[in-house]
Amino acid sequence: MVVRNSRKRLWTPQYTVLTFIWFVYGSFYLNRLNISPVIPLIMRDLSISHAQMGLITTFFFLAYSITQFPAGYLGHLLGHKKVIAIGAIISAGANLLFGLGNGLSYLILCQGLNGLGQGGAWSPSVGIVANWFNRKEGGRAFGILATCVSLFTIISYVLSSMLGQKFGWRIAFIVPPLIIMLVTLLFWIMVRESPKEIKLNPTPDVHKGILLSPRFKDDMKTILSHQPLWLMGISYFCLMAIRYSIVVWAPTYLFETFELNILRAGILSSIYPAIGIISHPLGGFICDFILGGRKKPLIVVGLLSIFMFTLSLSYVTKLVWAIFFLGCIGFFDQLGAALFFALEIDLLPRHLASTGAGFLNTASALGSTVAMFLTGLLIDVFHSYHIVFITLSIIALIGGMSMIKIKESTGRNNS
Repeated sequence: MVVRNSRKRLWTPQYTVLTFIWFVYGSFYLNRLNISPVIPLIMRDLSISHAQMGLITTFFFLAYSITQFPAGYLGHLLGHKKVIAIGAIISAGANLLFGLGNGLSYLILCQGLNGLGQGGAWSPSVGIVANWFNRKEGGRAFGILATCVSLFTIISYVLSSMLGQKFGWRIAFIVPPLIIMLVTLLFWIMVRESPKEIKLNPTPDVHKGILLSPRFKDDMKTILSHQPLWLMGISYFCLMAIRYSIVVWAPTYLFETFELNILRAGILSSIYPAIGIISHPLGGFICDFILGGRKKPLIVVGLLSIFMFTLSLSYVTKLVWAIFFLGCIGFFDQLGAALFFALEIDLLPRHLASTGAGFLNTASALGSTVAMFLTGLLIDVFHSYHIVFITLSIIALIGGMSMIKIKESTGRNNS
């Protein structure tokens, strides 16, 4: 534990910090995935094709990928809270502007701006968690944090589809920015970046200079020459390509394939993130208490399972089976996704936790970028989602094979 008193407390300052990070990062998702349920409405209103819609979301993830590595390092240099707050302001403004738009170029620009803001959320959040939680607690901490992605994706689906169906798609880009600004304000007031700021003992394996500027060249050499991190990057690239292809396009898939209305398609699509409320903390629990802190086995099992279920989904013709397989893919995706970052912290010097997270999130965003445009293009060319799910199954297999090559140790490598 971070705080060591004579009596153990059920609730310590580190969990207060984790709670506020949970809420603020979740609110970013309200402003990231609010577009997903209303894609059919935008396409119909503005006469946009699947490929063009894919291009709009592609620019979001392209901008998101550009900011990942700098956001992690800037969080380390300037302060994680500052980077998160600036990102929230940019994302909120971009969403408000998107809701006023009509032209394709304008919408692309707004989503690109949103991607820049969204890129300031995760890596600095990882940095704060790394300050407050030691290695033995890492799996659980990231498992708990990752549940916000599941819950707020559900909220985003339901809120956006309800607003879109009742008031039109533009309203879905007005309400989420108001929420993220309120939550970010509370986060700014309540959260401290490190136990040192409130005169508590830091985690035992945190470097004393964690909040100080290290030598840039040495840090970049450590990151860019780290072979296991590159293999993790390939694997995470694949996993996030699959996740965001499904998360962004699932409501449209159900809307077009099974002729559901916007609200029902949005609600049923939430099975994918909903199952993560169970699988995220379950993955952390299995990692910490059954596998002795090892993360790799769950990640590999997850990707190989996704390979089988996406392949099965490509042949589905009934709604009930589509929902079942979407739930299965969501379960195994979210079982091990957060463990990438817990493993990254194990493999790298602790003061580079935020920068390493930025590296992985860059790989994630690049995978999502490719998936967004490719998905829209495949739908337009083949007029079917069959080839999309076949492609995702191949990507899952590549990700699993990449992860198998990593040699995981239960000890920390700080070299």
